Amino acid sequence: SHGDAATIAKALNGADALFWLIPPDPFMALNRVDEAYADFTKPATKAIMKCAVKRVVSVCGIGRGWNKEAGLVTANIKADDVLARTGVALRTLMMPSFMENLLRQAPTIQEKGLFSLPILPALKAPLVATSDIAAVAAKFLMDGTWTGQADVPVRGPEDISPIEMAEIL
Repeated sequence: SHGDAATIAKALNGADALFWLIPPDPFMALNRVDEAYADFTKPATKAIMKCAVKRVVSVCGIGRGWNKEAGLVTANIKADDVLARTGVALRTLMMPSFMENLLRQAPTIQEKGLFSLPILPALKAPLVATSDIAAVAAKFLMDGTWTGQADVPVRGPEDISPIEMAEIL
């Protein structure tokens, strides 16, 4: 696991850039998810400093500045704050919902003709595909000239409604 201190230190030996993505953990206690995400990230921060990694690109959700608890998004933002405290050049890719998450509904659409989301059918919302995220991350990882820390919103080419989502699926 890249959350293990020895593993991440070995992986970063000689590296100048890191793509950081915290994997989903179904066993993570939801009442301490903030701690779990930050704790998972702490070994990386030590390795980043020890190995003199210059740039980190991290995946997060849109939500920085929201002053209420937002579950995994809040936890991920706090983990990115742990990365930021190292002083490393950091680009935090801030995503809305992933288009691929909708694929969970494909069997229900196929078997019952039913697609459901807790929003109005005509309300357009931002989504992003993993290929969009990969393209932005690769651009930053291949470009050794950027410095500083910034959040970078990453969205798909257009906002779409649940009606359009169902048609795409």
